[in-house]
Formats: sequence, C-alpha cells, structure tokens
Amino acid sequence: MKKRSKSNKNYYLSFNGSWSDYTILEKNEYIVLPENYLDMKKASCLFINPLTALCFIDILKKNSCDSFIHTAGASAVGKILTKLAIRNNIRMINTVRK
Repeated sequence: MKKRSKSNKNYYLSFNGSWSDYTILEKNEYIVLPENYLDMKKASCLFINPLTALCFIDILKKNSCDSFIHTAGASAVGKILTKLAIRNNIRMINTVRK
C-alpha cells in the first residue's frame, strides 16, 4: 500500500517522478536522509551527476571515440568521468579553473 509522508524530511528519489513537486511512493522507493545531512541542492546531485557521466561515456563509446576533452575536470561530473574513462580505456584531457 502506498503512503503519503507528511513530514518535512529530505528524501532521495531514484526513479521517474523525481522532478515532481509531489509523488506517491512505496516504502522501498526512497531513502530518508538524516536531518542536516545535506541541503536540497547537494542532495539533488546524488542522482543526476553519476547518470550524466555514464551517458557521456556511453555516447563516446557509441561514436567509437577513444579520447575527449572535458572543461570542468574538478566538478563532481568531472571526477566521475575521470574514473569511468580510465575504466573504459578512453583518454581524457581535463581542464580546471584556478
């Protein structure tokens, strides 16, 4: 049975509906974040940054690319991309701001 939470706690969602203002969830479809653990801006990056990096690598592989340049190497996506590029034997140039 689906239940509606009436609390003001932060939740991490990982499925369709993440961009909705409201949604109804099964108990196993969310993770309650500890109070004061992350603000909503940081919590929102738990899901999108890894997927962005994975999609980036997937596009490179589909286009038979063996190297790329990334202009935000120190960002969260940049750090994930670096690890994925190494794992997939894709050469990478990262640039960072000082």
